Amino acid sequence: MTQLNSHQHQQRSDRPHLDRHIVVVGMMAAGKTTFGLALAKRLGTPYLDSDDAISARYGRSGRELTVSRGVEWLHDLEADILRDHLASPTPSVISAAASTVDLPRCVQMLDEQTYVCWIDVPVSTIAERSAMGDHRRPMELDELRHRWERRIPIFESVADYRIDGTLPLVEQVETTAVAIEQTGRVP
Repeated sequence: MTQLNSHQHQQRSDRPHLDRHIVVVGMMAAGKTTFGLALAKRLGTPYLDSDDAISARYGRSGRELTVSRGVEWLHDLEADILRDHLASPTPSVISAAASTVDLPRCVQMLDEQTYVCWIDVPVSTIAERSAMGDHRRPMELDELRHRWERRIPIFESVADYRIDGTLPLVEQVETTAVAIEQTGRVP
């Protein structure tokens, strides 16, 4: 895994021709959507998001679907959406639901022909951000901390790039884009 830092910053005028999808992973409220959108724009690639796909498919948020259908049903749906996004022949930036790393079939999908960017954010920041959105399932701090502690080793094992999610967005995106441009070109 590559730890990205601001010293790797350089400006490139040409856009990469990616040979695989870039999947953004991290805890709920880590900033995957914001980062993913900005990275896709910077790289000039399409962007796909799990939350958007759920809303488009069902006309309701994941939080609303959790109430009516249950957490396990939602997690299976999020895994199916990741599979569908990865099946696209056009390399894209994909923000995956946090739960996808809990399923071995998703971890296997991440290992196959993807670049994985992990947005690493302290649990205290996640708790603050989680309280602000109405599309996320509310969690008590103890449950959130438990999930965070359980998922950290999985994120570490699947990540090609570890991004410090407490840095300014422009710095996160630029250092990641440069790293991907250096390794993500079609020969």
